[in-house]
Amino acid sequence: MHQEFASVRGIVDLSPPDVIERAQTFLTSQGYSVVHRTTTTLTVERQNQGGAAEQEVLRVVITTIPQREGGVQVKVGGTDRKGIMERQPQWLEWSESLPKQSGNSHVELAHPAGEVGAKAEVEDVLAEANGVDGQVQLLQDRIGIRRGGYFGGGKESTKRLR
Repeated sequence: MHQEFASVRGIVDLSPPDVIERAQTFLTSQGYSVVHRTTTTLTVERQNQGGAAEQEVLRVVITTIPQREGGVQVKVGGTDRKGIMERQPQWLEWSESLPKQSGNSHVELAHPAGEVGAKAEVEDVLAEANGVDGQVQLLQDRIGIRRGGYFGGGKESTKRLR
């Protein structure tokens, strides 16, 4: 069962694909292999060398949550809580290397039980679509469009709804 057990404090001032790219570079340097990647999520795994016949597959899932005002929240989940705790200094260094919009920034570990209160706040996003060429968000009062963000140098526009 996958659960959320850490998050990067603050809003990261990057597009979801840019955060995923940086997460992939970091996690592969820590010995993980990529098993699935989208523009907003990354799933990696490693083999836990237990006993003679035991080989447990441990996963880490990075999820980016686009924010209404721009930037993203970054959540960390999966089944490798122990691996993340053992590498906490490296995670802290990685999280601090991500540009933030404002405020403090570091990896914040959730309670072991994965309390509901630690979940991300729900924004006024009614619908969202992510693609290779960009992202579209339908919010309560506007539509946000980001073009070309996946390959860098993208444009962003917002149109207020009447």
